[in-house]
Amino acid sequence: MRARAGDPPRPMTQKILAAHVVAGNTPSGEGRVRVDQVVLTSPPRIRAIVARLGSRKLAPELSIAYAPAQGQGETLDVEALVAKGFSVGRPGAGFAAAVHLERFASPARIALTDDPRLASLGAAGMIAIAASDDALVEALVTGTAEMPPLVTLRVEITGRLRPFTSASDTAFELARSVIPDAVTAARAGASQLVLEMVGPSVRFFSVQERAQLAAMAHRLGALAAIFPADERMVAFLGDERRSKAHRVLADDTAAVHEGNVTFDLGSVEALLGSPSAAPRPIRELGKANVVQVILGGDVGASYRELLTVAALLKSKRVPKTLDFLVAAPSRQALEILSAQGALRDLVACGARIVEPDPKLLTGELYAPPPGCDGTAAISVVSFVESGQGSPGRFTVGPEALALAVATGHVADPRAWKRPARVTLPRTLPTDDVLLVRGRARAR
Repeated sequence: MRARAGDPPRPMTQKILAAHVVAGNTPSGEGRVRVDQVVLTSPPRIRAIVARLGSRKLAPELSIAYAPAQGQGETLDVEALVAKGFSVGRPGAGFAAAVHLERFASPARIALTDDPRLASLGAAGMIAIAASDDALVEALVTGTAEMPPLVTLRVEITGRLRPFTSASDTAFELARSVIPDAVTAARAGASQLVLEMVGPSVRFFSVQERAQLAAMAHRLGALAAIFPADERMVAFLGDERRSKAHRVLADDTAAVHEGNVTFDLGSVEALLGSPSAAPRPIRELGKANVVQVILGGDVGASYRELLTVAALLKSKRVPKTLDFLVAAPSRQALEILSAQGALRDLVACGARIVEPDPKLLTGELYAPPPGCDGTAAISVVSFVESGQGSPGRFTVGPEALALAVATGHVADPRAWKRPARVTLPRTLPTDDVLLVRGRARAR
């Protein structure tokens, strides 16, 4: 999607809508738009949607269903889905949001999904919207959907993160900054709002780290959040051997938004995040006992963060009162941990490797042990739980998580004194052995 000479400067959101509009008479393109991808993750909803499709063919460029780990009532007929035209992420491929970001997310596309957690795809410059079953069926059959009027808030990110702070801390700092109030002020009537995360300091975040920020869109009161398709995105797609998926999506500084706000990374400190409570600084908690730690999840564990935890825990041992679980975001991430020797270090430390099951993200699997009251004893994880979250469970950055494993307490991650130095692999494993590709519709 390239800007034409003479085009007025527009927000990135309106550029995407204008390129996808198929009906509607508003300048910003609201109305009926073309849907590039439909992403399904809930087995009951997948079965209901497929039953409604009947014999009709799938219209979007990509329609994909992610099958969870085999469990009672959760199995999906992979062969039937592929025959229908769906691509399928088989059990073990990873969490849907992580796998889709690696293998299918592309700039300047529109995706409909049954899972609000897929808002994280905004890291790749996609507008990803959770939709009803009716809207998903319509998108699968016609390749189009009704788009509500969208307004935009430009969030200019400046400054640099201080040592021992992370993208996870940044995401929760956004939630306790002026941005939620700015979202409320920018929204007009019933209009939905998209956050456009731009500015000179977005380059400091990898695409996976950006996913942590985009995933906070709903908590910030927005429908979605998107990042520009900059050199970071170009490099990411190149590493994933998907360079042809790139489209230009740049921030026009002269574009008019409903609101503008600046966020300074220098204001970020190590935080304890929770879906059910306001984020608070780790330094305010004292030294609460940690009885469970989970590293991984769909977003919140980039390759750098996974390797950082492994490096800090090398030659350490899990305290006898603590349960340390590792759920790699994707098979690709697990292969990277293995190739770098980090998986060996984590296992030697005392980690249990568990399957990437979506129920982990809701607290249905590996819920905090009894006695986690949020003060005397807690559980810490690297992802944000869905819904209201589990009492006594908190999200922390990689250094704070590693310190919890090493000591059995939550404490200021600056206790490490020096940040871990890790080297990311120059070549990523892209063997999609657990991804079954259905019929792709050529554009």
